[in-house]
Amino acid sequence: VLQGGGDGGNRATPYLAWRRVFATLLSVTRADEVTTIRTDLARFAPLLNAVLPSAVDEPPLIREMQGDVRSANTRRLLASLLEDAAADGPLLLTLDNVHWLDSSSLRLLSDLLDLEVPIALVLTARTDERHLNADLERLMADARVRTLQVGAFSTREVSAFVSAALGLGEVPA
Repeated sequence: VLQGGGDGGNRATPYLAWRRVFATLLSVTRADEVTTIRTDLARFAPLLNAVLPSAVDEPPLIREMQGDVRSANTRRLLASLLEDAAADGPLLLTLDNVHWLDSSSLRLLSDLLDLEVPIALVLTARTDERHLNADLERLMADARVRTLQVGAFSTREVSAFVSAALGLGEVPA
């Protein structure tokens, strides 16, 4: 299981929602710590700077990539890393607060729908904020996406949830 998610206080940082996913997947916290990557992808590894904090030196090939070309190659690298992980067995990827995702993160999600590997995506979004993001609306309208609307918790349900999460007998309502 890989987990990530949007951050309402930082919607402008590309791929921020994926930072935890790829840090876990690659067992690193910074891009310059990556040592295990498929040989044919290694020359694109500096593109991980967009996802993981670091300043990996970029060779001329990477430095010359700009705009859409750089974005497409970054997404291709990230999708390939997830494909490799899924080749070892089914992969569950959860992203919370997708209503706060930046456009690069949403494009990567769309790209993942096209992969023919066993990756299950579980996404959470607030329905009252979903309409604010046209890219998310397009993603949710995709025929391959199934939605499940969950209503708000009652006071009693919130109390039971908090009690269970904290391991307490009972939390006052």
